[in-house]
Amino acid sequence: MNKTIIININGIVFHIEEDAYEIIRNYMTDVKRHFAYSADSDEIVTDIENRLAEMFTERLAQENKQVIVIQDVEVVIAQMGRV
Repeated sequence: MNKTIIININGIVFHIEEDAYEIIRNYMTDVKRHFAYSADSDEIVTDIENRLAEMFTERLAQENKQVIVIQDVEVVIAQMGRV
């Protein structure tokens, strides 16, 4: 049994395993750090968060499940690409 936490991305509430959360949190930290000196950094980060929320919603619906796991995060990050 894995510990889950509740997060909010783009106004959507997700249940996510703690290990998966650490991966997505680190990913978003890297994104924010990468775009920190861009004139549109806030907008870029918001757009990325919006797309993450869409992709997680799609994955949960496709697989008819309620909790985001590490595999979901890895697939989404692979599709989005690393910074």
